[in-house]
Amino acid sequence: MLMYTVFAIMAGFVAAQDIPIPGIINCPAGDTACLVRNAQYTVLGTVTNTFTNASGATPSRYNATLKVDCVWTSFSSPPSSGEGLAGSSLLVANWGKPKPQCPNGGGADAPLNVTQIYFLNVAVKPKAGVQPKDMIYSVQAICVGGVDASQSTAVASVMAGYPKNVISPSSQGNDAMCKLVIPSNVGSAPGQSTITFTQPDSNSGADTMRALSFVAFVIACVALSL
Repeated sequence: MLMYTVFAIMAGFVAAQDIPIPGIINCPAGDTACLVRNAQYTVLGTVTNTFTNASGATPSRYNATLKVDCVWTSFSSPPSSGEGLAGSSLLVANWGKPKPQCPNGGGADAPLNVTQIYFLNVAVKPKAGVQPKDMIYSVQAICVGGVDASQSTAVASVMAGYPKNVISPSSQGNDAMCKLVIPSNVGSAPGQSTITFTQPDSNSGADTMRALSFVAFVIACVALSL
């Protein structure tokens, strides 16, 4: 447990370029429901720190700390419980704008102290037993970033159509902020939009190996200190 705690602290020092870039989610503009269905986690959160001056960071690619208030859905395979995410501060990579992978100078802004809905995926596959709150994440929609918190109605509609992907109420977060009104007239799950994924122009395999090497280094240092 101590090893994972120290790793979570050290994760803030992972260089931006060492985190793999996800493929682009080609959802129609303004289609929040599509973004929800293609994210490992959909959360309500606030960016509390941006590492724009860290090693390897550029305006087009940097890491940030995201304080998670609510966790609503998981479309990983299989869906994750999301336990422990609400109330945690996560290291999230691949913010930045403009991004060369995105059309029209698009990207993912990380506005400080603004609460928005964000779409995340796990950036580096963790070792068995690592809790969700201790993992390193990436912005899933690198050409969108987050959407206004008022779009929670679209999140609620997806939750109504895909109940197996809804995070347990006990893990969603504070009811006063996180409990959504789920529409009852959705019926069966709405049809899945046709989504295509554009792979980024980067050697993600090499990026993954660099990130995993960093993880191994940190764990070895901690083990020697025990």
